[in-house]
Amino acid sequence: MGTELATATVHPAELIDDRQLPAPTSTDARTVTAERAALLVAEWLVGKAGPTVTAYRADLDAFAAYLVAMADELGARPPADAPEAVAVLLSRSKGEAASIATAYRQWMEAPTDDRPKLAPSTVGRRLAALSSLVATAYRSDLIGWELTLKGPKVVSYRDTRGPGADAVADMVEALKSGQVGGYGTDVLDSEPPTPDHPLLKLPNVVCTPHIGSRTYESVERQALRATHNMINYLNGDPDFIQANKF
Repeated sequence: MGTELATATVHPAELIDDRQLPAPTSTDARTVTAERAALLVAEWLVGKAGPTVTAYRADLDAFAAYLVAMADELGARPPADAPEAVAVLLSRSKGEAASIATAYRQWMEAPTDDRPKLAPSTVGRRLAALSSLVATAYRSDLIGWELTLKGPKVVSYRDTRGPGADAVADMVEALKSGQVGGYGTDVLDSEPPTPDHPLLKLPNVVCTPHIGSRTYESVERQALRATHNMINYLNGDPDFIQANKF
């Protein structure tokens, strides 16, 4: 009569300290429910400032709207909300998820009669939000892959001399088309500007009245220099500082 052995099946992960678990490497699809995706989103937003949370939730809503519009092409049921949209993305393989994200970027950059082209900064932020959320899912062992989503290149431009008339016209066109998301300036091509100046009519422009140098520290420094110059003049000494030589 043989000897019977009692056996138990133990998952290897149970034998390892949770803090030392190796990161998953599988790029295959795993099923992620909308409920689990909602918990993931809540975890992802913990510790972020109120305005950031609002912006990120709006970005996820925009992604959900994209999946609704493209549901037939993706062969998926239109998501009812952002958590369902996140679940759709995370339940795909890495290659499928990358294809969805790439198509999403192209969708945002292609204007239609009903949808304007988004500014590069908006496209970049929405893709960065998805990348960050996917990274959180990966660290939580919810999925076995990560995505690096590259947004359009955004170039900051600074001109302290003020734009010319042609540059203003180009900027107005870029702001209206969405190529540039916003513009801030302290110097205009004509000062004071006329009431019908094109930049003053756009909602994504901030203009200040040529007072960019008027910080508290600079005002105090200018007053002290002027006073020092006056004292030197009365004493027959050279100017302390002189901007223009005569």
